Amino acid sequence: GWHKHPVPVYAYMLSGRLSIEVEGGKTFEFAEGDVIIEVMETPHNGKNIGAEPARLVVFYTGEEGSPTTVMTHEVGD
Repeated sequence: GWHKHPVPVYAYMLSGRLSIEVEGGKTFEFAEGDVIIEVMETPHNGKNIGAEPARLVVFYTGEEGSPTTVMTHEVGD
């Protein structure tokens, strides 16, 4: 679902295809081997757009005990 990150988040696509919609309407697509630098404090939503599962390695660079992801809203809210 729609969420945002209060900390820097980096990901590496291991397999599959992923579409990320950012609040405001921009959409980005990622595939196996791509590096993702996620937006901070901006609501976004990811969706698997391939036939196989989208698998990622994700690195959160926050402080221990602090949230790395905050759920925001659903599409249309």
